[in-house]
Amino acid sequence: MTTSNTDSPLYIDDIAILSPLGNSGPATFAAFSASISGFKEDLFVTGRYEKIKSAAVPADTLEPLNEALAASGLTSRQRRLLRLCSAPFAAMADSDGQLNTPVLLVVAPEVIQAQNGFSEKAHGYLAKQASIQFNAVHNKVLAYGRAGVFQALAEAQQLLAQGCKEVIIGAADTFFDTRWLAKQSTEQRVASGSAMHAFIPGEAAVFFRVSGVKSPSAIQLATPGRALEKAHIGSDEPCLGDGLDSAWKQALQSLAGNKIEALFSTLNGEAYWARELGVAFMRNSAHFKQDYNHLHPADCLGDTGAAAGAVNIALACLGLRGKQYEGPILVSGSSDHTQRGAVVIIK
Repeated sequence: MTTSNTDSPLYIDDIAILSPLGNSGPATFAAFSASISGFKEDLFVTGRYEKIKSAAVPADTLEPLNEALAASGLTSRQRRLLRLCSAPFAAMADSDGQLNTPVLLVVAPEVIQAQNGFSEKAHGYLAKQASIQFNAVHNKVLAYGRAGVFQALAEAQQLLAQGCKEVIIGAADTFFDTRWLAKQSTEQRVASGSAMHAFIPGEAAVFFRVSGVKSPSAIQLATPGRALEKAHIGSDEPCLGDGLDSAWKQALQSLAGNKIEALFSTLNGEAYWARELGVAFMRNSAHFKQDYNHLHPADCLGDTGAAAGAVNIALACLGLRGKQYEGPILVSGSSDHTQRGAVVIIK
């Protein structure tokens, strides 16, 4: 296959994570590798008066909201998202507190639905919350949910081909929004006594640096695969797994005869995602080692929403860097809406 500039390898470095399991990438990976759970009983009660479990970032590790943002008309979900991003975003700045690199931020569609201009102002809010000087152009908010990181990788690849030296990709989400939880629990999607095939709400923020040049600590990614699934979880059509299968096939073209050692997926306990992934795996099983390992971090972190795909990429890269995995690794993600994506991490 002829390789174009936009198909050039991507290299990830400088991974920063804030999650229910830790306030850094290494801390989160160590807890995940040890199968430590961040689940605790939540104060939220469903419409059936059932308690739920959740995985929240500890209050003492969250930066308070910058006073200048308190009167900005932000929703509660937007405010918490900015607090989650504060430390990992600040970690992307140089020693003088400057950041002049384009930032692609992945969030959930619901985050930008409030008519308060969040998409246009998000990067300014982030800089103010993280107390850094941010002067980059070509910034964008990608409100695509769990699979949004694969679109971000593709757009980063384009920016690098156009001459950018590096791009920052960030992803953040939180399910600690009472109205949203109420809606999801009414639909029996939040795990409780009466909803067994459902997810545990989580939250996280992750940022990492992407470039086209390999450094000693960087991990290599191939070109991401992206597709749309018309029979998404909110659709009345039966899920045939065509979208995820297409994204996998695109991503797996980079293997060059190698076989996948591990799969990171955004499975969260809901039956729909297991059926979809099962179809994609059956159609592409020849690309996997017989004893491949299937990892779904939601078992420890809960469903981290729009951060899930990026968190999984970060954990896979940290595992390869620390030699806990051999690679190659396939990272797969599916959004509640139509977006599907996958990428092969080579090392």
